[in-house]
Amino acid sequence: MKATVVLSSFVVMAAHLDNQFEEGFQEEILQVHKMRKGRAIILIKDLRLFGHHGVYEREKREGQPFIIDLEIEADIADATHRGQLKDTVDYGQVVNQVARIVEEESFDLIETLAEKIAAELLKEEKIKKVAVTVKKPEAPLSRSLEYVGVRLVRGKDSDHSDS
Repeated sequence: MKATVVLSSFVVMAAHLDNQFEEGFQEEILQVHKMRKGRAIILIKDLRLFGHHGVYEREKREGQPFIIDLEIEADIADATHRGQLKDTVDYGQVVNQVARIVEEESFDLIETLAEKIAAELLKEEKIKKVAVTVKKPEAPLSRSLEYVGVRLVRGKDSDHSDS
C-alpha cells in the first residue's frame, strides 16, 4: 500500500504506513512545511572533536571526545539558482568555527557549550535557526551508556514566529 501526502509544494511518498505516520517522520514533514520559501536545512552530523568541558577537574585537564550534530536552517534561495558558494552557508567554515569553540574554549556544562555554538552560528546573516546537539560519549558516570547529550534550538528574534 502506498500513501501520498501533499503539503503545499511538498509531496511525500511512503509505503506500508497502515494509515499512520511514524512520529519522527510526521514531525519532519511539519517542520519542512513551516519553513519559509527559499530556505533549507543544512546538516552536519557526527562532527568528532576533542575538548576540555565538564565540571570535574580531570575532564578539564585531560579532555575527552565530543560529538556535535548541527541542523542549520538557512536562506539559500540565491544559491539554488546561481550555484555560488557565496550565496549559501559554507559548511567548511561552520565546521572550523565549531571546532574552534569546542577545542579552544572550556565550559563546565555541555548546555553552555551548545548555547555558545548556537549564538556564534546565528551571527551569520544567512543562518536563521540552528539546532545544536552536543554528545559526550565518555561522560564520567558509573553506568555504561552510548553518550549523554543536550540538544537545543535557537533562532533569530526576527524569525520568532517560526521558532
